[in-house]
Amino acid sequence: MAQQSETPLESILRLAKESGAQPSQLDRLERAAAQGFVEFRDVRAAVDETFACLDAAGIGYVEQARDPGREYAPIEFSVALADPALEPVADACVEGYSFWIQSAFEQQPAGLEEADAEFERARPVIIACLTDHGVNADESMTNAELKELLIYSEIGLDRSSGQPPPENWESMGCLDAAGINGF
Repeated sequence: MAQQSETPLESILRLAKESGAQPSQLDRLERAAAQGFVEFRDVRAAVDETFACLDAAGIGYVEQARDPGREYAPIEFSVALADPALEPVADACVEGYSFWIQSAFEQQPAGLEEADAEFERARPVIIACLTDHGVNADESMTNAELKELLIYSEIGLDRSSGQPPPENWESMGCLDAAGINGF
């Protein structure tokens, strides 16, 4: 008898359990796996629990504004560590309460389709920015090719050569120029 393979949500749930995620996050992931999708309200509640954990540890954070026109826009935030020794605590808050459900939300098919559409709309600005910085880019390139150039433009890493970024590399800012946070 053949064993049935995991759905993507079941896989994320398994990984969350293996990593020691908090029961509230596991409950949300179990509900998502059962219904086949992640609801935004579950992501919002999980991130709020992450913030409560950070608050209890005295760790600051800043939530970025969310695009109201994108149903599957992620909740993005940054953690402000006054003391690097608190990094493991911050990581435990994020991973324990919201990391896995946020990943599941962003990786569900509707979320990926929305991100692809956003990237498609941003292509002209991305190409113009790369070209303005001396990078050979044009409309004939696939999204995958442009994404590789964006990685190079942001961190100086050419994954095809395996060479480390040049010393003193500075981002070209093409993601910011295009108004996207990632892909």
